Amino acid sequence: MIKKIFFSCVTLLIACLIIFLAQKALTKISRGEKLDPMQVYYICQKNKPQTGNIPEELIFSIAMTESSGYIKARTEYAYGLTGLSRIALREINAEFKMNIQYSDLENPETAVIASYAYMQSLYNRWKNINQSMDDYTVLQLSVISYVWGIGNTIKWLNNTNTSNRYIDEAIPQDAKDYLYNISFWSFYGKKNFD
Repeated sequence: MIKKIFFSCVTLLIACLIIFLAQKALTKISRGEKLDPMQVYYICQKNKPQTGNIPEELIFSIAMTESSGYIKARTEYAYGLTGLSRIALREINAEFKMNIQYSDLENPETAVIASYAYMQSLYNRWKNINQSMDDYTVLQLSVISYVWGIGNTIKWLNNTNTSNRYIDEAIPQDAKDYLYNISFWSFYGKKNFD
């Protein structure tokens, strides 16, 4: 009886290990090739539009924060090197008369082009909301909107008690962490590749 239980446990453990290794292999395949930070920065430099207000190091920072350089990075809501959502892609396709499909975002250059367009769209929206805002504030709000959505960001600004305690608590931790990562990667990109 003890031998049967032991062999059952060993069999179950081996099955769990096989499943774990299979899932790990699938995750690696689904994220695709990983670009190093220099490659990502170069793609951001190469595909920067001639006009606009979005610095290349910001798109580089978004790419590294969203995907760590994996060209097929995928979350529940976003895809590709720069982690764009289907909603964001629909918006920029309509606004900028683009025709980028969701599956096209696995091409890192297309993902970067789409990310520039989406950040410019967010930048323009924030400038339209308050034309007297300086570029730093507009870019900060655009980054928060990129990760959390512009609707959530507007609600946060309009409906939060003005005490610092409430301001901090009203924004989710992952959005705050996103800003830290963006700051790190912006500094890293400027220091190492500019």
